[in-house]
Amino acid sequence: MSLSSSSSVVSDYVNGTQIYPSSGSFSLSAGSYLMIQRLTLSSPVTSTLTLSGQYSYTYTPGVSFLYSFSETINPPSANVTNLLNGQNAIYVKHVYQGDDDTKPTKRWPVYYGPSKASQYWSPLSSSINQPVLMMVPAQPYSAGAMFWSETYSKGSVTITMVGTFSSGTSTPADGFEIYLFLKPTKWGISQAYNYSISYTTSLELTHSYSSPIGGDVILPQSSTLYLEVQWDPYWQIGYTQSGATGQWNVWIVNNINGNNAILGPSPSPNLGPGYAGWDGIGTGAFKPNPGDYICITVTYNPSTNTLSGVAYDLNTGQSASFTVNLGNNYKPPGSGPYVFGIAGNTGGAYANWAVVYVNYQG
Repeated sequence: MSLSSSSSVVSDYVNGTQIYPSSGSFSLSAGSYLMIQRLTLSSPVTSTLTLSGQYSYTYTPGVSFLYSFSETINPPSANVTNLLNGQNAIYVKHVYQGDDDTKPTKRWPVYYGPSKASQYWSPLSSSINQPVLMMVPAQPYSAGAMFWSETYSKGSVTITMVGTFSSGTSTPADGFEIYLFLKPTKWGISQAYNYSISYTTSLELTHSYSSPIGGDVILPQSSTLYLEVQWDPYWQIGYTQSGATGQWNVWIVNNINGNNAILGPSPSPNLGPGYAGWDGIGTGAFKPNPGDYICITVTYNPSTNTLSGVAYDLNTGQSASFTVNLGNNYKPPGSGPYVFGIAGNTGGAYANWAVVYVNYQG
């Protein structure tokens, strides 16, 4: 596989194999694969960039096929928030909620704009001025979330976010969360509820809660069950457990009242009674470095009732992914308005998790 010469490209890798500036090859056995490209450009993309290349496919000795391909790269665009490459916008009406060891706080999430961004990045370099929305500070047992509304029409939903951190413990935790399909009745997406969401946290659960890794997780009130997905880099790096294979937690949350959440309506196939969740699932694991950009994509497919996702370190090329079938634990939602969200959180280990990009597709 090779990429044609381009002054815009510094290097290109596909699943860890370099294909530019020199060509590369790799072999695959029968099956389905997620092909991940790590492309390094000489400058930010400010207008459409089209690249071309070719690959030859050999499936038996002496029989090969040659294909050409092209790919179009557009400047990053988002419909929730985009702070990348000079953008400075949050496009949706939204509310925040912070938590400090089970106590509500208005001190975070907090936006570091161009004039204050260097304060966030100072542990690494005082010259960095990339704006961020800091979800949570680098301190133990804290969380911060942002919620907005979307109209859902029964198709697949994908939420993509790019996050980072500038300081934290040597093994950072507990990463980022994505919320899907909330139906709040005791709060809403309006200024009256900013930092005033009805919620509880995972630290306050008094019934069966079997997740050993996850930290302080905000669990908002909702009249219906909703999904929460967490990528936690502490899994497999700072903590391992028999049967846990990856860095993802998936929870089905039942919190009608706002102060008495249950993680799941029925027994899980692999966890205790009263808990429908999957902890430490997936394949692949990595520990991000301060300043790395981490792209997280989570997709819900109602036709198969499955959740899937991938976390990708844009600086190192490492990744962690998962797919889980929700089975009878969760019924695909009907069409209509729902609340979606993102969050960052910490536990005994921590980092000042922040986001620079969020996009909703559905």
